[in-house]
Amino acid sequence: MKLRNVFVEAPPDIEYRYGPGDEAIVRLELFSEADDPATLVSVRTDLAQRVEMIADPDCDGERERVSSIVVPPEGAVNEPGSPHSAYHLRIVDFRREVLAGTTVPLVFTFRDAGEVTVDAMVEAGDDGDVPPPRADCPKKGERRGPRTPR
Repeated sequence: MKLRNVFVEAPPDIEYRYGPGDEAIVRLELFSEADDPATLVSVRTDLAQRVEMIADPDCDGERERVSSIVVPPEGAVNEPGSPHSAYHLRIVDFRREVLAGTTVPLVFTFRDAGEVTVDAMVEAGDDGDVPPPRADCPKKGERRGPRTPR
């Protein structure tokens, strides 16, 4: 499993911080080179009460909490052009202040593959960084084929 472009979206206020009790969105891309699917079963951080996995399975803007995210064999989740692109994480109820420019340690647990810890940067709203393009749902009538091997 490879995790790429894992970051916490910039805080919404001009103070460049998340306060206790705030929520934040985490963007990410997941890649598998295995012959079998990989399943992300949980994500956690000591800085918040919980981390939720969120999906928009019908690409209709109706997001819902999911219990796992399946990464297809030799495939990707949230890679631009991927048919599996409607996932993100939500950090719920920060326990303390978290400033833009710092990191949030996230522990990803995969069924059959164990744990991986990633220090996700908290983006700042006007720091000049440009986050990776978001992988959106296909447009109406558009079909996305399977990911081509690299």
